[in-house]
Amino acid sequence: MPKHATTFISTSEAERQLNDLAPPEEMERRREFVAWLRAQMAVPATEEDLEIWREFAADLERDRPKFR
Repeated sequence: MPKHATTFISTSEAERQLNDLAPPEEMERRREFVAWLRAQMAVPATEEDLEIWREFAADLERDRPKFR
């Protein structure tokens, strides 16, 4: 086997960051965001919200590639 094919692949910085625990300030920020998101989800969607999502879905359908 060629020498270059046996080189050790080190863990990338992004992977190391994913494995490290977040600092307490970041965890608190995440908790606040989750609380906000749950509060938003608890409120029923208005007709205006539904219209925005219908337009979004129509745009996605219109921009869908035609190949298969």
